[in-house]
Amino acid sequence: MAFAGGSTYERMVSALLCHLYLAHADDTNVPCGPSDGRSVTEQRQRGVALYAAGRPAAADLCLTSALARVTAQLESLAAEAEAIRAYRMARQASPDGPVSGGAEGCLVGADGSQVCLGALAGRAEPAPSSSLAVADGVGVDDVAGCTSQAEALAFLQRIERGECHRGACDAAPAALEEGLLVAARRHWWEAARGVVGVLRGVPSFQISTHGRRALTEIRDGAGSVLSLLRQTSLDEATISCAVQWAQGESSVHLNVKFAARLDAPVTVLNVDNEEVSINASHVTFRGLGRQKPKVYTLNIELFGEAPHPPLPSRASLRPSAPSPPPHRPPPQVDAAASNWSFGSVGTVRFVLQKAERGEWKRLTKGADKVKNHRVWWEHQEKVQAEDRARRKAEREAAEAAERAEQLEQEGREKAEREKAEAEEKAARRATQAAALEAALASLRQLAAGGAASAEGSAEGGDEGSAEGSAEGSAEGSAEGGAEGGDEGGDEGGAAAADGAAAADSAAAADGAAATDDPIDWYDRSRALASAALEAVGQGGNESATSQAESLVNGVRSLGSIGFEELTRDALEQSQAQFKALVEGFMESAPKPKRAKKKRKKAKLAKESTSES
Repeated sequence: MAFAGGSTYERMVSALLCHLYLAHADDTNVPCGPSDGRSVTEQRQRGVALYAAGRPAAADLCLTSALARVTAQLESLAAEAEAIRAYRMARQASPDGPVSGGAEGCLVGADGSQVCLGALAGRAEPAPSSSLAVADGVGVDDVAGCTSQAEALAFLQRIERGECHRGACDAAPAALEEGLLVAARRHWWEAARGVVGVLRGVPSFQISTHGRRALTEIRDGAGSVLSLLRQTSLDEATISCAVQWAQGESSVHLNVKFAARLDAPVTVLNVDNEEVSINASHVTFRGLGRQKPKVYTLNIELFGEAPHPPLPSRASLRPSAPSPPPHRPPPQVDAAASNWSFGSVGTVRFVLQKAERGEWKRLTKGADKVKNHRVWWEHQEKVQAEDRARRKAEREAAEAAERAEQLEQEGREKAEREKAEAEEKAARRATQAAALEAALASLRQLAAGGAASAEGSAEGGDEGSAEGSAEGSAEGSAEGGAEGGDEGGDEGGAAAADGAAAADSAAAADGAAATDDPIDWYDRSRALASAALEAVGQGGNESATSQAESLVNGVRSLGSIGFEELTRDALEQSQAQFKALVEGFMESAPKPKRAKKKRKKAKLAKESTSES
């Protein structure tokens, strides 16, 4: 079925018959060969399949055949390229050189050798790289594998008819999109349109951002080249752009139009090769129009009332004095905080942050009026509204900070005041407790019948009570005067006076004991009871005084009976009543603060445990 020799037509027929035969044969049983009708691509794929089937010898035969065919093609093409190069160089060296023997396409070179180009037509062409089937788009898996636009179109037509090779009809949209980009890069525009037609048949297909960006770059590149080709010496022009500007307290807004006048129609939608510069005192822009080959520029020296340089001093005028540093005007804008971007069609916008807040009298430093500069009234109102909103927000923030600071200061003052009051209360309570303890100790002696000696009573609870009373009164006075201010001092002084009364009574008893005189525990108990009421501020309360005196008399009467077992409960009850009477007028003890945070954390932990 294969021909060992013959014309090109016979070889093509042999390849076609082989292809039809192999299409119906088992691929794993038909070996590869130089005349099996397979393309180089198919022989490579068959080699991979044979390796996978466990037939390495047959696979090596396929790959060897494919390598030989490709090598032969490359050698033939290299020889043809060398002949064409030699013929062209000979023609360039001798355009009117002699023709060799009248043969068509042959001439005599400079070195006398014969150079022929027409002889290549009689030479047998090598076998095509992808066989007759590949020329028709068969054996190609995607557009990228095609070697010409005709081959790509044939491949797409087979996809539309459903006659695909190795499942190419089921190609993913991403593979078709990549084929579209390959066709566009190779400038196969008809094939690219064919790929788009195939993609339109894919339900809900959308080209990716990468693909759209790649096609846009190809379009923009071609457009920029066409713009340069259209540009002539008559077309070259530099246009100073028209500017609208608006300002706020801290910013300047520019709307730059790609036209010489603000009322001129937009003829350039965008520019290429833009160059932008923003520094402390200048704004510059330069770009080449994409639709028209014109250069659009902007160069503004910004407004600024810089102070005059200082006058030279007498010392600086001396020959030996170092030269002063050059005067540099302060910056007008903060270049780092400023920005720019392309705006609507045919415009570019700048937002310049002022170095210092304030109002500019004009946009430019020079006082001369620029004809194509106008105030941007529409945007001016917007900027002013933004400034008002910003000022309001800043004012509210400052007021909130001031209120917070005031509340914090009031909280500190309240805490200090409460601390001082707590200390004063603690001092008064200590004084009152000392006076109460002295009175109770005396009542206990009175209940015992007053039989204790002066020395024993002095060494007992009376001495401790008197000393505690004296110390408590002195401490309360000092703390009240030092920490509480005038008010605390007065209260501390009162507490000191009350404690002093109890101390005087105890001191009188101690004096009597020191002189070995018998102690009258009844009189002493009455005096200490009165001192305890004075300490709690109830010295003028007749009802409390009468009740206290009645309790002292009751203790005296019960103690004089002598039946200790029978009167013990009654005596303890009388003393408890006296203690309750005085404690009812004493300063209340401070309540312990509750740990709110700890309770809250414990509650949250309990809730999380219950949820888990």
